[in-house]
Amino acid sequence: MRACCYSSHAKLFLSSCCRSSRAKKQNARIIKSIAHARVLSSHDRNTTTTTIAFGSFPGRRPIQNYCVAQNDFIKTKTKIKKRKFATTSATNNNNNNTNALFSVGGFSRSPFTDPPKTMKENAEIVLTRKEDEVFSLLLDVVNNEKKGETDDGGKATTNVAGLTLRVAGGWVRDKLLGLESNDIDVALDKCLGAEFAAKVNEYLTSKGEEISGVGVIQSNPEQSKHLETATMKVRDVWLDFVNLRSESYADESRIPTMSFGTPLEDAMRRDLTINALYYNLNEKKVEDFTGKGIEDLKIGLCRTPLEAKRTFVDDPLRVLRAVRFASRYAFTLAEDIGVAVEDEQVREGLRTKVSRERVGKEVAGMLRGPNPHLAVEWVTKMKMGGIVMDCEETFSMEMQEFGVKAVAVGMRVAMALKMFEGVTEGADGSEETDRKERFYLALWLLGLRESKAFTKKKKEVPLSEVVVMESLKLRNKDAESVVRTHSNIDGTRDVIFDNLKTFTRTEAGLKIRSIGKDYDIVFIVAAVEDALKQQNSGDIDEGAVAESVAEKCKEAFSRVRDEFELVDRKDSVGNPWELKPVLDGKEVMKAVGMEKPGPLLKQWIEKTVEWQFEFPGMDKAQCEAKLKDSSRT
Repeated sequence: MRACCYSSHAKLFLSSCCRSSRAKKQNARIIKSIAHARVLSSHDRNTTTTTIAFGSFPGRRPIQNYCVAQNDFIKTKTKIKKRKFATTSATNNNNNNTNALFSVGGFSRSPFTDPPKTMKENAEIVLTRKEDEVFSLLLDVVNNEKKGETDDGGKATTNVAGLTLRVAGGWVRDKLLGLESNDIDVALDKCLGAEFAAKVNEYLTSKGEEISGVGVIQSNPEQSKHLETATMKVRDVWLDFVNLRSESYADESRIPTMSFGTPLEDAMRRDLTINALYYNLNEKKVEDFTGKGIEDLKIGLCRTPLEAKRTFVDDPLRVLRAVRFASRYAFTLAEDIGVAVEDEQVREGLRTKVSRERVGKEVAGMLRGPNPHLAVEWVTKMKMGGIVMDCEETFSMEMQEFGVKAVAVGMRVAMALKMFEGVTEGADGSEETDRKERFYLALWLLGLRESKAFTKKKKEVPLSEVVVMESLKLRNKDAESVVRTHSNIDGTRDVIFDNLKTFTRTEAGLKIRSIGKDYDIVFIVAAVEDALKQQNSGDIDEGAVAESVAEKCKEAFSRVRDEFELVDRKDSVGNPWELKPVLDGKEVMKAVGMEKPGPLLKQWIEKTVEWQFEFPGMDKAQCEAKLKDSSRT
């Protein structure tokens, strides 16, 4: 075992195995010279490793508050096949560097990866009845404005006469791809969003219609809200109003200085050309100010409006957004994106300028989308996995490549078992969407499941827990799910898959009860890891591996259903994770003659649960009788 402590100020590894006097003197000088240093010791059998853990410094990332003890990743016989990514070209006079870096050509598209969701020739924006109604109302607000209008107090109000209304970004992109979208952002060319929202309510009032409350979302660049946005509901349709803008960035921050801008300036400061399209409500036409967005939708290409390095240096989060959108639509990434992500200025910006919350949000979007395997592969091929997870020294390329394989095989298995069908990236409130995210996160981080970290109070915790909670800032229950999955892999393999034909109801019930409702995720992750580590030397046939894993999981799930979930069977015990002890603590103590509770009480209660699996339908009297008999022996 080796231990590492992450700090932007210093990274030290001192071992008591260094016996030379010179080394000891150097170590002593280092320890003496570093303020706020605190020594933690971790013992691994016959060796002692001393690690310097630093106190809090301004600008430190959350994971740097942990000391990481890393087990060397167990090397397998598997030779990871390096995919050859197909290169495609896009002809466009506005950009000479449009070769695709990462395409889906290296994957079997059917049924694993669907073809890119490209724009059809001569595609048009087709409005729904409700969209047409709402857009017409917004235009009426503009057309009915009288120059110099005042409010009841005689004060001049914002004049919106002649205002051009444009729906911007994702709604336009998805409409041209033949997809429906509820993400309607209305860009205004000469007034603020809150001002126009007030005008909408004034107009509705004049017509005797119900008005809507206006929510003003303040500028929050850390959450990718660079300018104040007004949000309101108009005739049951949610709208966001924001003005067109231009932006400039300071070298040390991804927070821009904002000002009113032209449509071209607004388009060029966006992350991707496919997100820089506008639907002009006044003229009822699509506008492509970059000159590339329409073409890129047709050929399935993600590229930046400006030179990629400049775009990413200004806002490094756009690197992850490019990956997320490319994986969502199975698009390719332009060659200059691949070149830009190798630039240390871009990589350092992603480390230091982007909040961990925003990184986590992008990762969650990747895993909730239709092609998480593409996102994980691209992040790994870009050598960004360590940066994304904020543990570059620990999350080795071997671990990351294993995660790529695990996610790819796991996705095939999930498809074969018809899991997560209909789950979409935007379904934030969906339980299945949450499960999907945790499933792929557990697969991606499989290489870290044996790694540990130490808190300031020397408490040992799984490194994967720290990564999910601190590096990605996801929810506690997400971290708990990943840790629970990883910690149950060995037990699931031993109890279930090593005895697939013979495991008993009691054995399976106790194991599933310890896992909980998401036992199916644990089963699949365990089977995927085991299958990948058992591969012989040579290239891996992901399809064959996934087929084998899917068959094993189907058999395991079938046996579990037979034992527990067929409620019409006389001996059914229902869902194992819902099974409660038939006797409470006091009743157990009385049956076995215990006067005070203690560690033995827990063992007796666990024994009663075991009997409930073994003898379904056991009532209190029967359980008490068995306890009395067992306590006498």
